[in-house]
Amino acid sequence: MICAALGLPAAAAAIPTWSAVSPISESGTNLMDTAMGSHGDVAATWVGFVAGTPTVQVATRSPSGSFSAPLDLSPPGNESSNASQVAEDAAGEAIVVWNSSVEKSNYIMEAAIVEGGIRSAPAKLSEPGQNAISPTVAADERGDAIVAWTRSNGADEIVQASFRPAGGSFGPTVSLSAAGGNAAAPKVAIDAAGNAIVVWERNNGANEVVEEATRSAAIGKFAPVGVLSNPAEGAIQPSVAMNAEGDTAVVWVRLGASNVTQATVRPAGGTFSAPANLSGEGFNADHPQVALDGRGDPTVVWARQLGFELVVEYASGTPVASFSPPMGLAFEAWYPSIAEDAAGDTLVGYATVRTPTANAAFRPAGGAFGAGREVSSAGQIVDGGPGGFNVAMSGDGDGILGFIAEESGGGFLPRVSLLDAAGIALEKVSIPATATAGVPVAISAQPIDQVFPTPTVSWSFGDSSTASGNSVTHTFTNPGTYSVSVTAEAAPGDSATHTGTITVVAAVPPAVPAFHAATLGTATATTDSHGRLHLPVACPPGGAACAGTVTLTLPATATGLAVAARAHGTPVTVGAGTASFSAAAGASTTVSIALPAPVLQLLKRHHHLTVTVALESHDTAGHSATTGGEVLVKAYVKPKKAKQTKKKK
Repeated sequence: MICAALGLPAAAAAIPTWSAVSPISESGTNLMDTAMGSHGDVAATWVGFVAGTPTVQVATRSPSGSFSAPLDLSPPGNESSNASQVAEDAAGEAIVVWNSSVEKSNYIMEAAIVEGGIRSAPAKLSEPGQNAISPTVAADERGDAIVAWTRSNGADEIVQASFRPAGGSFGPTVSLSAAGGNAAAPKVAIDAAGNAIVVWERNNGANEVVEEATRSAAIGKFAPVGVLSNPAEGAIQPSVAMNAEGDTAVVWVRLGASNVTQATVRPAGGTFSAPANLSGEGFNADHPQVALDGRGDPTVVWARQLGFELVVEYASGTPVASFSPPMGLAFEAWYPSIAEDAAGDTLVGYATVRTPTANAAFRPAGGAFGAGREVSSAGQIVDGGPGGFNVAMSGDGDGILGFIAEESGGGFLPRVSLLDAAGIALEKVSIPATATAGVPVAISAQPIDQVFPTPTVSWSFGDSSTASGNSVTHTFTNPGTYSVSVTAEAAPGDSATHTGTITVVAAVPPAVPAFHAATLGTATATTDSHGRLHLPVACPPGGAACAGTVTLTLPATATGLAVAARAHGTPVTVGAGTASFSAAAGASTTVSIALPAPVLQLLKRHHHLTVTVALESHDTAGHSATTGGEVLVKAYVKPKKAKQTKKKK
């Protein structure tokens, strides 16, 4: 399966890290296929067993998510063959194709769209009556898809194809290969504009040859079939790749005294080059696969038998079909699979021979392949056949390796592992430029990783303090300049760090409002019926709040203490009551003071008294002042009842 990618994104830069193997199904199978969209959406399909019947199933995964439970695609009761293929567009829509027995004797080609865990009803692509087998599918970014397969016309196996525009339905079936010779092993690819190519091998009466047909998106039709290999030589096992721009590369095995990998390249809008020999003469090559980057540079891998040893080799090329000498990639290995993103990051998966394990090698854009590493779990026995082992990549270098592993119960089950080559990224990092000593400051970052969904985030504040979590707060004790760093780690060796600087300033004491003494709001007051005196007190505006005490006194002469006053030679006063108050700046309050009994008796006798008022007020900053004055206090006068007039008899 080939997925086109738009543009030329930055190459992967992190240390490639593989996830633990995901057991996406416990239903036995011996074939599977995987696909990965440019944004990291993943789909894997296989043929499992539901109630004892072979059934096409699919599991999907969104970036940074987990694999869904298997979803059944083929209708209940329809026995599906052991062949299903999948492609993925940029929006996370998966296109799955398979052949299904609806007549119990012949297979027809069916397809379904899966998005958000929901599948469409299967679409029938081929006519019943004859077997349709060997499905293959590719999709571009927007969702255009090309599907091909082989179907018997009663005498020969014919390659057929159907095109689906993005968001639409599959179009009519088109027969591509000519009658008079069996065709087999179709492969497809598509570019960003919806131009598609189908390649296959076909017997021309003398040899097997590799043929192709290209569909123009502009006119909606396939061009006449072209022959890519030398008709005088046998050619089998074609593979094709097409990038978003429309550059195309096709590889196959040329049969002869020794089987050789050959390749041809066609730039967008151009013609195919003459076949180039890639593997050396003398030892047989097998199972070639090809991928293209966004510049049209192809990379080809194949297996080759050197004496008694199987090796995986590769060659890198240019858009004009100039290839490097073959290079060894893995020893005691076979059945390679290759994927490449637009930047040139390349992933090759392969199976080892002696103890079958799933392995992979990664090459960053512009770099060299690193050492291959085992991806399957320790002790897993991998079925390394060509239909059960494949890789795919996203647009930023992440990848997936799908394989079939023999479990302890003896069954073969689909398994996948994800490659985190793009690595973790820190987004929305918020480290304020300034802070105040003693005041908490909020700091945050968002880790993003398409493969590992729960990375850890740790902070260092430069003052020997640390914290963990996406969003944290920290209080700096002292002024100064501090280096604050955040590190997100998805897996050992897969981390990202961002550093910022905070300048911490000393806390500024709050401004103290000006103090203004409270004032008495009246010069005359009358007691109430309970002998209480109510005095208004005002707190001036534009300053601090006021609080304090109101104290009333009477001169001794007013209370009959004149003798004592003359004896002391100093003024003598008698307390007449006290009360506290508080008021906001610019507000007033009423202070209620209960007059003592002697004062009330004097007031009753004289009807009014002049009392001295001492008004002490202060604020919270310690400022205070006392103002004085006199208030004429009048006695309470009970209202008279109105006289009632007696009625005459």
